[in-house]
Amino acid sequence: MKERTSLLTTTEHKTDNVPSVVDNLLKKLEETENCFHEAVDSISGRFILIYKSSRDPGASIIHDATGMFKILYDEKCGAISSNIFLINKFIYGNREAEFRSEYIEHKELWKFGVLGNYTPIENVKFLTPNQKIQICTQKITRIFPRSKKQNKSSEEVAELVIENFSDQVDILRRRHSLVHSLTAGMDSRVSFAITNAKKPNQDKYFTYLFNDSHKVDACLASKMADAFEIKHQVILPDNSNHKKIFSNPYIYKQDKYFTESLSSWCWYNHSSKLVDAYKQMFVSGDGNASSAPLHIRSNLFEIGRVFWGKE
Repeated sequence: MKERTSLLTTTEHKTDNVPSVVDNLLKKLEETENCFHEAVDSISGRFILIYKSSRDPGASIIHDATGMFKILYDEKCGAISSNIFLINKFIYGNREAEFRSEYIEHKELWKFGVLGNYTPIENVKFLTPNQKIQICTQKITRIFPRSKKQNKSSEEVAELVIENFSDQVDILRRRHSLVHSLTAGMDSRVSFAITNAKKPNQDKYFTYLFNDSHKVDACLASKMADAFEIKHQVILPDNSNHKKIFSNPYIYKQDKYFTESLSSWCWYNHSSKLVDAYKQMFVSGDGNASSAPLHIRSNLFEIGRVFWGKE
């Protein structure tokens, strides 16, 4: 399979070449671990890094700032995995999951996400993106923030976001066609403003409409697409009653085998149907994901608002 080097981009050296990114990280790691983490801060994408410097007694694991590749650890047996069911299957022999009382008695609390670093299963926790875990000892250490908060004006923050985001768009457009989700949300509109400002804009945009709660997103996105003359499609299920509202929609027909298989490995699904729609819409006819366009998503608001508590 063709290597997807676009999963990592670094604004520090303005490259998406993975060997180059890794070489720079190794050099920084040998200087100090703080230098290493500062270099990691400049990387965008989804990744897990397993590393050990000459000063460390053992290896540690960290992941990207959005936690797109999950890291879970079992406090009881010491297992570390990317999937809660892998721990349950291979360590405990498919034991019956011992669900935490918080997840049984207060389901409304985690309707839109997990409770801190808890998973529903006893003893198993998430490694949050601002932590590292030592493999042998399972010692957890916070790696971000590493300094006191610096108050910045909205203009300074906007300048920083625009500069870094624009650099990444330039890097990725060199070798990949890009697709973006477009909604009425803050992150989506920021991403659109920056990508559309970089001309020529040949990127594609899409909005899914699986139920009436998505209608405002789809309608607003369609108006934005018309106003700025961008390539845009609304994804609709084949039984949707909104087909006549939007021009040239993408009609999605659920693959029940795929969605059921995905659900069996995920205890929490934002939308398995959406993943199925992505697969049908973007993966080429030969099934080779490496030739598919690169889906760009941003979580600036979701991440930035929760890093710092009240002082």
